[in-house]
Amino acid sequence: TQVDNKGKWSTPVPLPEPVNTEYNEATNVIGKKSNVMYFTRCEVKKNIDVKCQLYISVRKGMGWSDPQKIVFCVDSFNFGHPALSADESVLIFASDMPGGQGGLDLWFCSFDKQTKTWSNPQNLGPQINTQGDEEFPYLHDDGTLYFSSNGHLGMGGLDIFKAQRTGQAAWSKPANMRYPINSAGDDFGIIFEGSREKGFLTSNRAGGKGGDDIYSFNLPPVFITISGVVLDQDSKKPIKDAHVTLAGSDGSNYTISTDSTGHYKYDTLNGERCVNSGYKYIVAASGMHLSFLGNPKSQVVTTGITESTDFKLDFELKKITEGELPMPLVLYNTGEWNLDHASNPKDSLEYLYNVLIENPNITIELGSHTDFRNGTQYNDTLSLKRAKSCVDYLVSKGIAADRIVPKGYGERKPLVLDHDLVLPSGKTVTKGTVLTEAFIMQFKKNKADFECLNQKNRRTVFKVLSKNYAPKQGETAPGRAPEIKLD
Repeated sequence: TQVDNKGKWSTPVPLPEPVNTEYNEATNVIGKKSNVMYFTRCEVKKNIDVKCQLYISVRKGMGWSDPQKIVFCVDSFNFGHPALSADESVLIFASDMPGGQGGLDLWFCSFDKQTKTWSNPQNLGPQINTQGDEEFPYLHDDGTLYFSSNGHLGMGGLDIFKAQRTGQAAWSKPANMRYPINSAGDDFGIIFEGSREKGFLTSNRAGGKGGDDIYSFNLPPVFITISGVVLDQDSKKPIKDAHVTLAGSDGSNYTISTDSTGHYKYDTLNGERCVNSGYKYIVAASGMHLSFLGNPKSQVVTTGITESTDFKLDFELKKITEGELPMPLVLYNTGEWNLDHASNPKDSLEYLYNVLIENPNITIELGSHTDFRNGTQYNDTLSLKRAKSCVDYLVSKGIAADRIVPKGYGERKPLVLDHDLVLPSGKTVTKGTVLTEAFIMQFKKNKADFECLNQKNRRTVFKVLSKNYAPKQGETAPGRAPEIKLD
């Protein structure tokens, strides 16, 4: 049958012999060049259980050659429902031969251009096949596999499923195409018009002309986008011109900048979609060029997405200031500098390690502070040893030693509160207060308040020294931290 310019189909006429015979010829597929056809033939013989087989026929002028049974077919099992890839290098079909999951399974074989033969069939495995029947496969031009199954969870009878191609002979977990493609009846035999999202399927759903009817469909386009905002971690204000990078398993790699509201969106660039169905994407934000620390990342997986979706991914970056930057509390045993406190200070240092990994062009000063108890020289020495222990740990994890300068400040730089502090007693110490020895001694009669204030002074912090670090040529192995003298 043929369709005219008005979309009306002509009266169907059967193909002549030798393709059609007295037996049943059914589901077929024709190559892109219309010069080869694979189809199913089911012979009928009295008192004999004859199995369906796959045949191939090539075009000869206006007709077709005498069909030949494909070599891997055997008479004791059913072979049918051929599907051919766009480049005609992959053939998928249904069969109940041994080695499957049960019932009819989908099988895969590839064409060897040198020997001009098909490989031995491989079962598509339990991700695609079930103990029920999987049949009527179709390979879309983009590699997506469509098929019908009564073994996967569906709406009733045979349902149509789709699976994204993930390898040479591998497809993702199937997704039900749902209503209106599927119904409570049997839905099968889906095909597409080339790369277009429109085509035909067969169904015995209610409301048809008879038993199995042919239906046309037109799938709405699926647009997948990724958007969000990039904010200042402290002020929560939007960051203009922050960089947001997108890298996908489909080979895509883009970088865009946020607008004046801190917003970004990946939809299309240069007329092409940035995000497609069936892939994994890593999205990362950065703002070192704007004096912001951090390179937070998020992953988006688009496998199985059947409806237009906008993934919302927001990021926060830390503003680099001239003063010290806080980090998770690093605790030490009294008078010690080793990282073996019960609180596991190495976990606290993971924060700083990630900062250095995510910002490979910065160098920092890592400063350790003590409270005022014990003598000044003792506190200076202890704080330096503690800072150097932290640096040595980071170097042992692969951070270049010349990126970190350890400093011991002892008790000489008491903390200036950057926010109001509520003490255990309920009293509030206001923002801007300097935690000097004289101030803290006012709380000596309340041990909890006294220790809380001293603990605030016992801190390990860092500040950014430069943003243009470049590793030394040929330097690959981490070294020990340099010896630094007290100021």
